[in-house]
Amino acid sequence: MVRLMAAACALALGACATAGGRVSIADGAVAGGPVGVATARSGLDGQQLDAALGRYGSWNERLTLEGTPTYIWRRAVVADTGAAYCELRVETAFRQTISRSVFQGAPQACRLFTPSRARG
Repeated sequence: MVRLMAAACALALGACATAGGRVSIADGAVAGGPVGVATARSGLDGQQLDAALGRYGSWNERLTLEGTPTYIWRRAVVADTGAAYCELRVETAFRQTISRSVFQGAPQACRLFTPSRARG
């Protein structure tokens, strides 16, 4: 059920950009996406997976996509317009070095990805 919900919500997700560990939200259309939706790098590339664990807590899901270990953190918020979601997807390479990391989701949910909100 969780995977189905995540897959359904992935179509409506936007993204957030980080700056020095703090999350700034990209408002407006980006790359032809709907208003308030964007995709941005997280700034974790080149660091060890432990950096993401220390910053955001335990991951929600671990997948292997095309042979690449991928870790996913999710945040959700319920607003007047309904539930909003944001994901941090981290792909790792040799010795769990982060090769790619992307925030994707609704701006209000992406705001929940701050170091002070890390879950254990």
